[in-house]
Amino acid sequence: LRARHILIAVFLISASLLALEVLYVRLVSILLYPVSTYLVISLALLGYSLSATVLSLRKSKKPLPSGLISWACVLFFCSVFMGLVIIWFVGNISSLGILLPLVLGLPYVFGGLALAGAFSLRGVSVNKVYFSDLVGAGVGAGLVFGIIEYTGGIKLGILIAGAGLLAAYYFYDGSNQSIRRIWLIGGLGTIIIALIANIPHGVIPIVNKELASFSKLGPNVSWEYQGWDPIARVDVISLAGDEVALPQSFSYKLVTQDGGAPSILLQIPDLKSADFTEHTIFGLPYWIQESPEVLIVGLGGGPDVQTALHYEAKSITGVEINSQMIEIVSDEYAEFTGNPYADSKVHIVEGDGRHVLRLSDDKFDIIQLTGIDTSVASMGGSPNLAENYLYTIEAFRQYYQHLKPGGTLSISFPDIDGLGLR
Repeated sequence: LRARHILIAVFLISASLLALEVLYVRLVSILLYPVSTYLVISLALLGYSLSATVLSLRKSKKPLPSGLISWACVLFFCSVFMGLVIIWFVGNISSLGILLPLVLGLPYVFGGLALAGAFSLRGVSVNKVYFSDLVGAGVGAGLVFGIIEYTGGIKLGILIAGAGLLAAYYFYDGSNQSIRRIWLIGGLGTIIIALIANIPHGVIPIVNKELASFSKLGPNVSWEYQGWDPIARVDVISLAGDEVALPQSFSYKLVTQDGGAPSILLQIPDLKSADFTEHTIFGLPYWIQESPEVLIVGLGGGPDVQTALHYEAKSITGVEINSQMIEIVSDEYAEFTGNPYADSKVHIVEGDGRHVLRLSDDKFDIIQLTGIDTSVASMGGSPNLAENYLYTIEAFRQYYQHLKPGGTLSISFPDIDGLGLR
């Protein structure tokens, strides 16, 4: 029974550590810029190294007491909670930013101490402990992708903290069973709270992203929607009475991904008669092509599709990698936008633009990519300094292969610091 408890504890703490690392990538992508997500990986490694250093300096052949390992898991629980609180408030209280390296690295010191200590415990083979560690790491990292859409980032962080406290329960082998019961009740209670709690919209960027700037415009700003996704966190905010002139004025809502990569939801009562595209990048290809068949890569809040419908395109294929961006137009704000995706001429595909194009045999009069470069970080954090594959030689060959004779390729590139180098 004791061996089984140790393996369960190792599974839980390992799953918690890897899930937390993936979650922190998403949260830091919101708070800062994508390249800053390397902080998460670096500080996690630093935390593990510090725990290993502590054990090395101990200079003892005796294993760590299971009670001490349990307390390491409790401190992991506390450090995760502290980190979530600071991440929540740091956008409004910038001085808290100095604590970010501490809160991003501290859980790995305590979690690493617990994991390393588990390998020295008697009563269970090292092979089984290692297997449990690997399975837990894989499940924890994968689970984030599967449930963050339903829990959101903060609630997921609370779930991770609760799992760490349950690991303390399974590690403990002391005589004071009341402490063990407290950790069991605390861990289960934390998980239940995370599942039923109503967490308001929150976590504002520290840097000058659009979400941070817009949210500070005054009391008339309304934070209407927040949806979490493995690709990015999507927010919809509006300013009462504000309109955008294109040149005709329309009500709009700002859409951001991880606090940046802005797009808009436009309220256009009559798409055919409205004057909203003639003098914009959206309408330029339609000066050349009449009643075209159109492929749009990167839909944002749907203005490209509204433009294509305005110019009476024969067919419109829209490709968007972020499911949340599709849902806000087709579901949450369908009435506000006039539900352009419901039109019989519109076909929406969820996926990567180049991948979808590679699998297609269709040809188009217009292929349009309007400001689809994004400054959000991937969940793994690793490709953030990689080349941008939208503009390679192979990409352009692919675009041209799917154009009809005389077709138009329309690309606009946003003037965003840092994207030019990519």
